[in-house]
Amino acid sequence: MPFTLPLAGRLLVFLPLIAFLQDLPQVTVVGPVYKLAESTEDIDRFTLTRTGGELEEELTVMINLSGDALVGVDYLTDQEGFITFMPDQTTAELVIQVLVDEESEGDEQVELQIVPIDDLYIIGEPGFATATITDLPYLQFFRAEPKWVRLGEQILISWWLSNYDEATLEPGLNGEDISVIPLRGMTTATPEITTTYKLHAKRAGFSSMVVLRTVHVLQQAELLTNGDFEQPNAGWSFDSSRFDTPICDESCGIVEGWGPHGGSFWCWFGGTNLFPETAFIEQEFQALTGEEADLSFFLAIDPGGGDGSLTLFLNDETVEVFTGQDAGSYRQIVQPVGDLFVDGTNRIRFEAQTQPGGAATDLAFNIMLDDISLRAWREPVAGRRGEVRHRQARRPHTLRGGGRP
Repeated sequence: MPFTLPLAGRLLVFLPLIAFLQDLPQVTVVGPVYKLAESTEDIDRFTLTRTGGELEEELTVMINLSGDALVGVDYLTDQEGFITFMPDQTTAELVIQVLVDEESEGDEQVELQIVPIDDLYIIGEPGFATATITDLPYLQFFRAEPKWVRLGEQILISWWLSNYDEATLEPGLNGEDISVIPLRGMTTATPEITTTYKLHAKRAGFSSMVVLRTVHVLQQAELLTNGDFEQPNAGWSFDSSRFDTPICDESCGIVEGWGPHGGSFWCWFGGTNLFPETAFIEQEFQALTGEEADLSFFLAIDPGGGDGSLTLFLNDETVEVFTGQDAGSYRQIVQPVGDLFVDGTNRIRFEAQTQPGGAATDLAFNIMLDDISLRAWREPVAGRRGEVRHRQARRPHTLRGGGRP
């Protein structure tokens, strides 16, 4: 038969147990008031509080850390597994320091749970607390490439942001001043001038970020003066062993099919059936070592029955030689020459040697040169064109037969 205590007897049995429990300290925990920011390697703490029990005694409390934030990866802590209250201490702290990484993880939690130990303490409310680590807003990349382009060339703008709320691009897409853009994307642009692209990102709780990328747009700058010879006494220095000047207009005479390529003036070497000629034109200009530059000119050669050549020099270096084998009407010659430039003053020179093939007028050796252009790819800057000395003024000549007198 079961033994049953009367109600009064039961109370007598449990009263000593209740009294014993009342002598144990009670432990609670609260987490950080604010979120921890990964962007600043933030430091904060969990605070444990004990009440009751023997305050003058040391008390060790077991804890368990969990959550999707990992110790040693996302944060560091000064204690693990246990927290100790020193004698007469009513609070104890678990300090955590956030670690910065470049992973896009979203917000993560650090959870602290007080673990019970029989006969040592009791767990009050709250016995569980959470700290939130807000993920680092991160710029994976922002590019505007290439950084140096020629006018009319296209560039690629690409970007990738993590954990931002909003991003804008200035100048914007489709000709807009500013455009709101997705956090990841790309676009193309054809800047007409040197342009600085600004990526502006925002996120609540963080200061805004601004990143700049500059694309330099190069335009062609003409380095020569009077390349079309339409200002006969401008830009060029010249000499001829037979004529006052190799720069001509119709007063020199025009053979059918020969003359200027454009306009009214051109450079004419040879053209005489009576004498050999040595002649040149040259011009000084300002340039920079190694800059990209292209020389363009139009050349026509009628060898007749004679012999001759036209040599192109740049800073006394032979660039190319043209002879009777290059005979024909005007054709455009384009030659990259920037690798021959030096800083400061440079000189371009066209030098001709012609020898007639005999007394007949159709045996004269003719070299026609016109529309010379030397253009370097530069950012627009004023005052880059050099000043060149002027030499002898030309005097008109008359054409006799198929050549000059």
